[in-house]
Amino acid sequence: MIRPRELRIGNLVKCVRHLPIGFHAPALSYSEIVEIREGSLELNEGVYKYRTISALKLTEQILLNSGGVKGDDEQIRFETHKSHYPVLTLIHEGGFYYLSDGNNNKLGVHFDSVHHFQNLYYTLVGSEVAIKII
Repeated sequence: MIRPRELRIGNLVKCVRHLPIGFHAPALSYSEIVEIREGSLELNEGVYKYRTISALKLTEQILLNSGGVKGDDEQIRFETHKSHYPVLTLIHEGGFYYLSDGNNNKLGVHFDSVHHFQNLYYTLVGSEVAIKII
């Protein structure tokens, strides 16, 4: 379960989609948060309780599909075209991603979910990153 304070409108999360009677396992899909409420979230596909959503795992492929460029030493760079942070560099280590100064020095804490990356990007750059899951 994701803590409500970690989320903001526009974040992508995994949600349980209940199948018709006769199917034993619910399907997991992803959806964008449209509204945050006290006991539930409104997503693109309906209203969900917090206990029925989870973090969408951040992968190298998602980062590359979303505009990242793979560099040396497991680095992925995002050109932001902002004067304060013209390039955001991420490094992958031990199953987690870290913000980097570009010289493989880790800055801050690790993260491994799409919504954490979205929030970090928005905080540093001031605009949304276009996440592409395909």
